[in-house]
Amino acid sequence: MHMFKKLSFILLLATISAVPAISSYAADGKNDSKIAVVDVQRIVKESLAAKDINSQIEKTRAVYQAAITKQEDELHKTDQELAKQQSVLSPEAFQQKAKEFKSRVADVQKDVQARRVQLEKGYDDAVMQIQKAVLDIVAQLANEKGFVMAIPTSQILYAKPDMNISDEVLKRLNARLPKVQVRIEDAPATPKAK
Repeated sequence: MHMFKKLSFILLLATISAVPAISSYAADGKNDSKIAVVDVQRIVKESLAAKDINSQIEKTRAVYQAAITKQEDELHKTDQELAKQQSVLSPEAFQQKAKEFKSRVADVQKDVQARRVQLEKGYDDAVMQIQKAVLDIVAQLANEKGFVMAIPTSQILYAKPDMNISDEVLKRLNARLPKVQVRIEDAPATPKAK
């Protein structure tokens, strides 16, 4: 949903900035200005590029989850061993091992957070490519069809069906951008269990 809100906001800003242009048409006596509507959410959801992005993100998430699960399993084993050793270790030695264990737990938590941020950044960067392509296609259609404003369907109550250019935008988007490479920075070094 995050990507839909960004693109809707961008299109809303474009709509607001176009209002003076429509007002000037009306002031000049020209009332033949055209308005188009675009179902941005549907376009992004159904586009080949968005499906490709989601597939890449899920594969990376599965790899990350497997690594995290392995780290959690190692921590669980270490915790059990530490509990068994509590009665045989001196209080100082136990405290030292407990401190090391807490440090490893914190490292794993940082690793999980870093991986989540990496996935989000990779996703957001890839979706921005779709957003840019959609805006370019809408501008191209405006030149071809002569409309002066395009409004996201999420911002309107009613529009005649012939004003909706969503199908054409989706068709052109799929032809222009069927895939988007999701770039994710290398994962941080995985903390080793001792």
